[in-house]
This record gives sequence, structure tokens and C-alpha cells, in this order.
Amino acid sequence: MRRILIVLLAAVALTSCATARYYSEFSPAAAANEMVLLEPVATHFYMDENDREQYSDSLTVVAESRMVDAANQLGLPVNCMMELDDAQRNEAIAFMQYLISRDNAAKGEVPIPGILDDMLESSGYRYGLILFEDGMNRDKGSYIRDAVIGLTVGIFLAVVTMGLFTTYLYPMSAISTTHAAILDSVTDKVVYYNYEQIEALDPLKPAYVTKQVREVMEDFLK
Repeated sequence: MRRILIVLLAAVALTSCATARYYSEFSPAAAANEMVLLEPVATHFYMDENDREQYSDSLTVVAESRMVDAANQLGLPVNCMMELDDAQRNEAIAFMQYLISRDNAAKGEVPIPGILDDMLESSGYRYGLILFEDGMNRDKGSYIRDAVIGLTVGIFLAVVTMGLFTTYLYPMSAISTTHAAILDSVTDKVVYYNYEQIEALDPLKPAYVTKQVREVMEDFLK
């Protein structure tokens, strides 16, 4: 059973979901000299050994730092990064959470928050790119425990039903979703949105964060 468990853990060690982008009339070329990166923001949680989930300041800071590193490494087409104060940061998070809840047809109608619009206008740049990560890390011991339980239940069902019914109770892995949105300070609307989701035993590894940022911004890196 140990060999089977190792194979199963390897299979779920890294799972990536396809992105789903939204465009207006905006095109990547339009942002060449008119876009800035707003300081990336995140809300990251931690599930402990008792499967209790709580917000983690330290993991949130790691997520934000890794997105900054990824943006620099990939050479995103931005002129500079603008730091956010607490009010701007909270507004950016609330805005992204609301934007995510809207379907693609409605995203273009979501108005830019005044505090972010004013920030862009005062900077002299038309477009502002927001990178936002939300996700969860979990205790590795509890993940392995749940994986063993799921595998045991699956084997038991297969045996008692003589193979007629087999299932594997897949445990919740750690997960991270990176979102990108571009705000237009002239139209006061969102002109681009994309996201990438990844499941991994440690989704905040630099390579995984860089992969997510690359995926959500792929049209700007050609």
C-alpha cells in the first residue's frame, strides 16, 4: 500500500487548472508604455493538523513577495511598481474579491474603486496591473493521514464489492489561485482579467508562483 500511496501523492503533487481570460477592446500592445504594476496583494490561509483553516499573515507576505519576484523575473511590461498603503491594499483586495465573483460578461462593467483610480491618475499612467493571490497551505502530516484514509476506504470498497465499486477519497491539497486584472483609469473599467489555479503540496514555491504569473500574463510576454 505504501508504494500505491507514493504514486498517488506524486500524481497530485502538482495540478494546474486552465485559465479563463476576459478582454475588452484592450490589447497588450496598448499597454506598452502606459502601464504600472500595483503592489501585489494576497490572502493566504493555513489548514492545521486538525483540519482547521485560518488566515496566515506570514504566508500572505510570502505570497505577495513571490509575486513581486516573479514579475521582476519575467520582465512584465510595466514601467514601475507602485507601493500601496494600508487603505489602498485593503481596497485592492476587496475589489479583486468582488471582481472574481462576477462572470466574464459582467467584469467589464465593474467600476474601478476611486482610491485606486486616483492613484493611477496621479501617477500619470493610464493602466494599472493588479496581481492577487488567494490560497491555502496545509499541514503535510494531516494531508498524508487523509490520503491514507482515502486509499484504505477505496481498497476496502473494492474488496467487499469484488471490484464492482471502487473509489478514492481525494484529500484536499494545498491550493493557490493567482488573478491578474488591468484597470483603465480613463474609462474607469477593467479591461483585462485572467487567473490560474494550481494544487500542490507547497503551492508557494517560487517556481510555482512564477508559473502562475506567467500563465495569467502570457499574452504580454510574447
